Amino acid sequence: MLSASPGSSGHHTEPPVSRHVRKLYALVAILSALVVGLVAGIFAYAAGGKTPYEAVGIGAAVTASTLAMAFLVMGFVTAP
Repeated sequence: MLSASPGSSGHHTEPPVSRHVRKLYALVAILSALVVGLVAGIFAYAAGGKTPYEAVGIGAAVTASTLAMAFLVMGFVTAP
């Protein structure tokens, strides 16, 4: 039989993340995804030899995928 140390109930004891902090995390995720998408679009146009329309499409796809991944990770981090 396993014995736990006295006073430990095995429950998560940290308080939940407040709504204000979650909004701040979301704002940071959105802004960083926009920056990553912008950089990807610029590099696709300048170094990849893509047309401006293709570069915008690449930038939008990178922005969307980065934002989705950021919210997925943020959901795991802020979950109680």
